[in-house]
Amino acid sequence: MQGNLLNAPTGDFADHEITPAMLADLSRPSDREAESLAAYIGARQLCAAYDSRFLQAFQPWLKPVVDRALDAQLIALRALAAKQTTYAEANAKFADIQDKGLAEQKAVTDGLATGGAVAGDAAPATAMSLFESLQPDFGQKR
Repeated sequence: MQGNLLNAPTGDFADHEITPAMLADLSRPSDREAESLAAYIGARQLCAAYDSRFLQAFQPWLKPVVDRALDAQLIALRALAAKQTTYAEANAKFADIQDKGLAEQKAVTDGLATGGAVAGDAAPATAMSLFESLQPDFGQKR
């Protein structure tokens, strides 16, 4: 099922590559950077709310995976904004969150592709495309 909604990468796990230089940065945020991080956290939370609504509607099997990753990311971002960690420590956490999230996403989608159930899902997930889901049903049941 390559190239469909079921296997589409989520933005939360594949946005940016964490480089060795990022993992070597032992500095802490300046006051201005900490302010910027605090503002970014607010914007990230707003974006996540929209992302969550999308996932609930179109990829409900991935919502818990993405929610866990977001929670972990926000903890790391708050610690960085509070100057409690270095950029290297935060980036190491982001790399770990990304690796765990991608592995969990793969396990969930592989389970669905083989007909397995996803723990915690109340209803079976479908691989209906966004386009298909937005079409009027004209009295047809999906």
